[in-house]
Amino acid sequence: MMPQAKERLALSATILVAGVLLAVGFSFMITPEMHRQLDPGQPIGYLFVPDDDQFEGTPHFLQGSFWTHTDATIAEVKVHYRRKGEQAFTSSTIQRVKEGRSFVDELPSLKKGERLFYYLEASDTAGNRVVVPSWAPSPPLFYVTFEGRPWKPGLIVHIVLVMGAVLFLAHAFYYALELLVSANAPPLAHMRCRKNILWSWACFTMATLPLGFLIAYQTFGKGWGGWPIGDDITDNKSLITVLYWGFVLLASRRFGKGSGKRLGWMVMGGIVLTTVVYLIPHSFFFQ
Repeated sequence: MMPQAKERLALSATILVAGVLLAVGFSFMITPEMHRQLDPGQPIGYLFVPDDDQFEGTPHFLQGSFWTHTDATIAEVKVHYRRKGEQAFTSSTIQRVKEGRSFVDELPSLKKGERLFYYLEASDTAGNRVVVPSWAPSPPLFYVTFEGRPWKPGLIVHIVLVMGAVLFLAHAFYYALELLVSANAPPLAHMRCRKNILWSWACFTMATLPLGFLIAYQTFGKGWGGWPIGDDITDNKSLITVLYWGFVLLASRRFGKGSGKRLGWMVMGGIVLTTVVYLIPHSFFFQ
């Protein structure tokens, strides 16, 4: 294969992979979690879109739609909620808006970093009953995390640095492909690959460690919850990513002549790792 053809192949693969990852990422961001029962064969229909965060000091607003597919009418809709660590649920009747399908309620506010877990229950005048989600009260349940207000300039810089890390990593991916598809890749490709890894690592480290500590403390009241003092998955996935790319940078300094493919494969492994990290929802936790 001619050098120009190999370069076009590497560029095309980079654009394709970046496009797919961006499409998947944006799909996760703009697609809300939705629970619905629209089957007319079921006695009770519903539509509920949960919201999992709320500023501290403010009650959490709930709104859902419930209706019947029979001659019966909705008799009552309740929300059952509890704090983390509690076993018993507190119940509250959700109020109907006029005579329509909409039902609204408020969950009490908690301190910064605390959570409420809850599920909904609706019954009609014919004795039919439905719970949302259908497996409640077994976890996972709906939840809301009460948050503080982070320093806005710091949050903007955090987001910009994370996006910058992705862009530099896309460039590193391109040069890694060039190293892998070329029998004798030029030293410039090796140097540029490593340089983009360095900038990506620097951006991601700055965004997730010092800035991440600050934003997490202001938002949840706790700066670091990962290893070795905790098991917060957001902090741990950031730490794993920082350590891996730091290892690649250190190892690549010791690579000798003809080691381009070794660096290329290490970058490919890091791309897979970083993709998995980015796909794990932010502040994800096990109930």
